[in-house]
Amino acid sequence: MALSALAAGAPAADIDREAVDFTAPEKIRWVRNPAGTNEQAILDGEPCMPGPYVARIKWLPGTAKW
Repeated sequence: MALSALAAGAPAADIDREAVDFTAPEKIRWVRNPAGTNEQAILDGEPCMPGPYVARIKWLPGTAKW
């Protein structure tokens, strides 16, 4: 529904920071793994603790096998 409004030329609404939390791309802390094959960023939670967490992984050029 929102996508069709944007496609129709309707102005995008400002994000309500009280309702949505996000990290700007320039603030994401990427950590390269010891093998140098990828970088990982933990966006929310703690992987070593019980409970959910959110991580992003960037495969570096020349390392993907598929």
